[in-house]
Amino acid sequence: MELVKDWVIKIAVTLVFMTAVEMLIVNNSFKKYVKFVLGLMLIVVIITPLINLVSKSDNTFIDTFSKYEKQLEETSNESKTVEANVTTKKKILENLQNNINSSLKTKFENMNFESEVQGEVDLNKFDINIKLLNIYVYDGGIAPVKKIEIGSSTKKEESNVKNSKEIKEYLSGELKIDKSKINIYSAK
Repeated sequence: MELVKDWVIKIAVTLVFMTAVEMLIVNNSFKKYVKFVLGLMLIVVIITPLINLVSKSDNTFIDTFSKYEKQLEETSNESKTVEANVTTKKKILENLQNNINSSLKTKFENMNFESEVQGEVDLNKFDINIKLLNIYVYDGGIAPVKKIEIGSSTKKEESNVKNSKEIKEYLSGELKIDKSKINIYSAK
């Protein structure tokens, strides 16, 4: 905006100068040459900012492009890092669930288990804060395939599972979490 303002001021000053010179010149053969030179001066004043813009535009364009490219790379790297962190946190919770399942299977051999961990993973401190641990117990043998119902919501109620207290004590000791955060359900 400042460039346009300066440009208009230069044109106005040039026009005032041209008018003053034309008024001072007497009508003679020189007048047409003076008008020609003054016209060339006006053209130069009008075209100079455009020439500067074109000559600077190569460098300006390259600088601007480089700046935006760096910003795009930084944004892309940040989003990739955030995405990788989210994926890593999910994998850590999945691995924890698998480790809990296999640990329970080893401790209580006649039962099958499925766990659901709800918690937060802090990658900076290498810490897992378990907010809730749901354990689903399948008595004996292979766990049956669950029937899937789309659009139905089922309420989970803690049921009487044999060895429920032992399972809670074992998990509380292994994971170092409060027993109140552990829920045990009978799965059918």
